Amino acid sequence: MKVAKIGEFGLLDRIIPRLGRRPDFLLIGPGDDAALWRPTPGWEQLITCDCLVEGVHFDTERMDFYSVGWRAMTANLSDIAAMGGVPRLAVVTLALPLDVESEHVDELVRGMVECGGTADCAIAGGDLSASGETLFISLTVSGEVEPGRVLTRSGAGAGNIICLSGNVGGSRVGLEVLMSGAGKNDYPASVERFLQPRPRIDLARRLARSLALTAMIDVSDGLVSDLGHICSMSGLGCRLRTADIVIDEEVVSWAGAMKKDPLEYILSSGEEYELLFTVSPEQAEIIKEFPEVRIIGEMTKAAERLIIDHNGSSSNIERQGWDHFLQ
Repeated sequence: MKVAKIGEFGLLDRIIPRLGRRPDFLLIGPGDDAALWRPTPGWEQLITCDCLVEGVHFDTERMDFYSVGWRAMTANLSDIAAMGGVPRLAVVTLALPLDVESEHVDELVRGMVECGGTADCAIAGGDLSASGETLFISLTVSGEVEPGRVLTRSGAGAGNIICLSGNVGGSRVGLEVLMSGAGKNDYPASVERFLQPRPRIDLARRLARSLALTAMIDVSDGLVSDLGHICSMSGLGCRLRTADIVIDEEVVSWAGAMKKDPLEYILSSGEEYELLFTVSPEQAEIIKEFPEVRIIGEMTKAAERLIIDHNGSSSNIERQGWDHFLQ
């Protein structure tokens, strides 16, 4: 049944029961004018927001509504993770075209709830609105971090090593596979990575406990773009060694089929939500305790940003990755 037939209050009656168990620290949840929650004593608060617009961030002809909801929540959870925090609560704004099926809204909410559940992040409330022909989703997530333990983009030092969790490139492959109509079963990991990316919350917390991290960011705009944010905020340059970056077999296969260089995917693929961070070189041995992390370069005093390729040749890093306004 379309949302225009149900109305706002009928839709709320469907959504609220689907939000799951209310955590103990959420004192007043959905249904009132505002949520009330009890922060952890002595911790500091983090807050982040992100929006997804149909036709810009997602296409419901190629994506199921569950994945749209999952991806919306992931973007915010990953921001909290990148600052070393723990996500607690989310509030959601949905602007819905009148012809959206209520069952699709059910799936959208289920995706947000289940993704949030992987991090014990509850939906505490939000807002509903009608829209024109475009579906709009906005999430705000509040989190916590221990005093003095917050991580930023600006703390990197010259000589720090640059580290990356996991591998990147698969999200762009997954998107291109879906857009092309090619067989999804041929690139299952990449399609899943695009549709249901996993925020690295647990890994970020473990890294923060084991290492004296100097700067961290999640790879949401693309490896080169996000490394550029660390460089700009820290006032430094960098050397990025491509030979030390793990390249997934599906990325190699798809790039070959598209007659492209796999490195193009590695450097520019956004919405990967891996962790990119810096530490002092003295902690390189500790990095070995994290098999999902690789050292891929170092920060430099010079403002020059270089890519060192497999043959040892260097070239200046050019802007790559996602930018909303530079297309």
